Amino acid sequence: MNSQIQTTKNKKRVRRMKWFFSILSVIGFLFIIFQILPVKKQEKNMFVSEGSPFVIAHRGGAGITPENTLTAFKNAKEIGVDALEFDVHLTKDGEIVVIHDETVDRTTNGTGNVADYTLDELKQLDAGYHFVDEQGEFSYRGKGVTIPSLREVFENFSELPMIIEIKPENKDLTGKVYEMIKEYGLEDKVIINSFYESVLVWFHEFAGDEIAIGAGPDTVKKYVISNLFYLDRLVSLDVHAFQLPLEQSGIDLASKRIIQTLQKRNIAVQYWTINEVEEMEELIDLGVDGIITNYPDRLLSLLN
Repeated sequence: MNSQIQTTKNKKRVRRMKWFFSILSVIGFLFIIFQILPVKKQEKNMFVSEGSPFVIAHRGGAGITPENTLTAFKNAKEIGVDALEFDVHLTKDGEIVVIHDETVDRTTNGTGNVADYTLDELKQLDAGYHFVDEQGEFSYRGKGVTIPSLREVFENFSELPMIIEIKPENKDLTGKVYEMIKEYGLEDKVIINSFYESVLVWFHEFAGDEIAIGAGPDTVKKYVISNLFYLDRLVSLDVHAFQLPLEQSGIDLASKRIIQTLQKRNIAVQYWTINEVEEMEELIDLGVDGIITNYPDRLLSLLN
């Protein structure tokens, strides 16, 4: 009797093992299929680097000149950066201006919200007032540095590729940015980004596929999580660039796999805000497409 019971148990154990290995085989097969699934690849992307990463001046090079000013952009161009990165807001009289914060307090001698000023009123403020150089001096204070309009930037630096971040969740501003890009014929020179998914949706409604769009926070989160489980091929991406920090919520975002899987889709992989030489060297070795930095001079020295 005991031997019969043992035999029955053994048979059940064998059946369970067969089921286990069958399920494991199916999972393995599906995993292999996932890895060879075709993914949408961007046909054209000027922000994908064929060699060294592009040097992208964050706010024009905020560590060496007053951020988001014509002075900063002029210096960035002169030292040889590959692209500019800057932020835009809307004034009281409906003009697009280049400034990071929603207030003028941190970067000028004024106070209050950008949206409460007209363009002419903003032009009276000193945008070099608070900048401190490496010697600890206020070397740009009182030197006529002002908050620029987007039009001024386009008129003076149209030859440089640009990453434009639309800061507020504002559909009117989003539409105006699109119209001005069209006006200056810069459709192939710009990537639009925002921390608001709604802004990117609005911009795509205006521009369709005419102008490159970066990945918003929800898209980044979805892709990174799927990438951790090797399921990234199931995620559809209709973007031209990922702008990432080195890590977030304890997750290493500068992993070789994240970089390579995005690059296989012809999506540019750019990292912000990278100011330390050691981090720059690490990203250069990883083969990223762009490094966004407050100190483009440091990165240029490394690459040269």
